[in-house]
Amino acid sequence: MAYPTASVGIKARARRMAKNGAAKGVLTPVQSDLDTLASSLNATLFGPLLSELAAFAFVVDKRGRLVNIEGGALVSAGLADRDQSIGRPIADVLSFDAGAIDFREMLRAASGGRAEHGRFVREGRSYNVSIQPVTGQGGQVIGAVGLALDVTSDLETQDALMRSEAILQRAERMGHLGYWEYDIRKRRIRMSDEMIRLYDLEPGANPGRDKFVERMHPEDRDRVRATLIAAERNGTACKGIDYRLIAPDGSIRWLLQQIEVTCDAGGAPLEMHGTVLDITNRKILEEHLKRLAHVDELTALPNRTSLSERLEQVLAARQNAEDRAALLFIDVDGFKTVNDTYGHNIGDRLLQDVARRISDCLRAGDFVARSGGDEFVVLLSRIRNRESVVELAGRIATACARPFTIGPREVYSPVSIGISVAPDDGITADDLLRNADSAMYAAKSAGRNTFRFYSAAMYEDAARELELENDLRRAIARDELFLNYQPIVNAEGVMVAVEALARWLHPTLGLVPPNVFIPIAERNRTISEMGGWIARRACKDLKRFREIVPGLHLALNVSARQFDSENLIAVLEEAVDAAGITWEALDLEITESLVMSDMARAAEILGELRRRGARVSIDDFGTGYSSLAALKRLPIDNLKIDRCFIKDLENDRGDNAIVGAILSVAGALQLNVVAEGVETTGQFDVLNRLGCPTYQGFAFSRPVDVPTIEMHLRDNKLTVTSIA
Repeated sequence: MAYPTASVGIKARARRMAKNGAAKGVLTPVQSDLDTLASSLNATLFGPLLSELAAFAFVVDKRGRLVNIEGGALVSAGLADRDQSIGRPIADVLSFDAGAIDFREMLRAASGGRAEHGRFVREGRSYNVSIQPVTGQGGQVIGAVGLALDVTSDLETQDALMRSEAILQRAERMGHLGYWEYDIRKRRIRMSDEMIRLYDLEPGANPGRDKFVERMHPEDRDRVRATLIAAERNGTACKGIDYRLIAPDGSIRWLLQQIEVTCDAGGAPLEMHGTVLDITNRKILEEHLKRLAHVDELTALPNRTSLSERLEQVLAARQNAEDRAALLFIDVDGFKTVNDTYGHNIGDRLLQDVARRISDCLRAGDFVARSGGDEFVVLLSRIRNRESVVELAGRIATACARPFTIGPREVYSPVSIGISVAPDDGITADDLLRNADSAMYAAKSAGRNTFRFYSAAMYEDAARELELENDLRRAIARDELFLNYQPIVNAEGVMVAVEALARWLHPTLGLVPPNVFIPIAERNRTISEMGGWIARRACKDLKRFREIVPGLHLALNVSARQFDSENLIAVLEEAVDAAGITWEALDLEITESLVMSDMARAAEILGELRRRGARVSIDDFGTGYSSLAALKRLPIDNLKIDRCFIKDLENDRGDNAIVGAILSVAGALQLNVVAEGVETTGQFDVLNRLGCPTYQGFAFSRPVDVPTIEMHLRDNKLTVTSIA
């Protein structure tokens, strides 16, 4: 019978066959002699088609031997030498690298009159193959005809597309980015898997706009709904709108949505395309950064930034000159000593406790912030009167005067408070803060653990103090410091020791009082350098004094910074060795409050000083919080009764009783006692009657220079005389 030529319709069907993965439908059973079919492959039926489609066709007899094979894909399939293949089993000729077909099974199926389809890989290329039975004149199967199409490029394209889709899905999951498309006319939405996950929807869900909006936080719904309506009706794009989504478990998820709109030629919206990005972590980070910017991480109080903003708001809200606001600048006394002694962990816990105590003292509407370091600021808006400020400041000072229990330790760190009032002391935030700071230093100078209101004179004092501070840093190098000595005598007036007292002769101001420059030296940390200079100079002078009175002792004051420094022992060692004296000549005076701030460490340092031979005195005794148990545990030799108990001793029965009790306790503990600030014969008589062994004060001698001390030592006795 005649065979049709390779028409355009056949080519199109063949292309569809290749695209769909099988050569299905191109060949149909035919009635022909097998040889006629084999000779027709190259001539009329398949030649142009096979060449165009990168394919090859083959004919086999009923035993599966190759009768003919033709096509443009023979070379790429490794079958260029077709003549050697004729007559061989097709299963051997078309051996393949990999695939899911078995030619023998396919031929057996074809011999039964059934077409077979499959795919195989040969020489690295993929082929879709279709085998159809061929029947003879009598209807019996006499062989089969097959067509193999090279579909490598199609499969690679398909694989690339699948990989791209997989990569996109992975990127969406990793980036928490969902995508959606909405057909405005059909009211149909298509969503990516990540979009479904972000909204906690069921796969295949098609929620309407209102359903989407219902899932959002109530405060965000109207805003998002308006954006969606504008996009749907007017084609208005949205570059970014963030909102909160409420998950089924009640948790909040932050999303950022962007929308683009496709319109027809007339400008009518057709489709909406949107992306939804999960920005929950970013929002959490933003909130954390915002908190860090406005909240002190250690105490959880507002920080300096929040203070500035709140202060500006309060000042701006003042209606008239009668509206007043007060600012309390609070500094923790002795904080650095605690921090350096116990470590930053204890220091941090102390600041947390101070913050709590201050907060507990405040009223509703009051504001407190940690402005930095050991400083806090309380802001009172619309105060009624000065008395209300005094009451609050006193309450805070009293609360912080109580010992702080931190672990096994009791720490004493009272506060000094400076107060400025708007508009009297300033109408700007900077003015109020600066003036309250000046008032705080005035409170420290007044003895600490108290408060002071700002006055105009404080500004002048602060400026003068700053100038003094700068001059003091250069005083040692310029040899402006010198020493005076005040005798310490027994009841007979015999000198048993001298106390070294620093003096500063300023080149323009003259003699600067110690109660002025010593606190400055403590604050600017020149006290350690000054203490070393005092120790070296005093030890050299003592060497001269001992040539007159061999047993004379030298009393040296040890400041808090010196006591906390790691080189205290080394500084004293250097001074003793350079002067050629022994440690036994030293009487080191430590204030009671300094010792009580850290009993364990104080006992360790004092013990080391004692082991080297020095004597240890507790200065200003009676003004701190010493207990009998503490006195018993501390390695000390002397108690120096503070002058506040001596001043009214003649007339105050209470002071009389206190001094008597101190002398009794000291006697029981075998401690020597020195009464400081003895200025009258009457005070001396009372002290002598109570059994006080040693004395120091103007009644015997003011602090004097080296030649005068040497004269007193030669006289070997000082007579008690009341000062005018």
